[in-house]
Amino acid sequence: MKNGLEALKFACSIFLEDINKDEQLENQKASQASSVSHSDSQSSSNNFASLNIYNYTQEDKLVETNQNNEARIFARSRAIEREIGTFASLVGNKNVVNSTKTNFEFWKENPRDIPNLFELQLILLNVPATSSFIERFFSIAGIVCDIKRLNMTDELIIERSLMKANIEILKELNVTNEIIDE
Repeated sequence: MKNGLEALKFACSIFLEDINKDEQLENQKASQASSVSHSDSQSSSNNFASLNIYNYTQEDKLVETNQNNEARIFARSRAIEREIGTFASLVGNKNVVNSTKTNFEFWKENPRDIPNLFELQLILLNVPATSSFIERFFSIAGIVCDIKRLNMTDELIIERSLMKANIEILKELNVTNEIIDE
């Protein structure tokens, strides 16, 4: 179980690191946009001292941003360790294991106790185990795009394929609408 918890910690840290990288990219884009507008206003003046002050403040901002990121990463890693401890105690509790029949029930009951692990499971448990759905959809698209329908636009092919793939759901919606209309 220890190896499984270590692997879980590793996966969660990678997941949160990707989120952190996205946040860093957004912050960098915002700071670059502000530095471009600031450098344009600085280029009009030939005051070398003000340019050095500008560079110094940019370095200060970069150091401050790195310190904030390190603090955020440290806080997240501590939160992950706490959540893994909570998760281990939940999984180790025989009453919880015996009362929970499915993964869905477990995560429905415990999203507030382990929010980072909950976010991770939303991603990992939604990955399809096989490619059969894709193959089925390509088969449906092949039926929709027969030789008599070569002049259809891409959007029309996609819409018709989606309708064909979800025909049972559409029939149920039609029946529900008829009952409501009566």
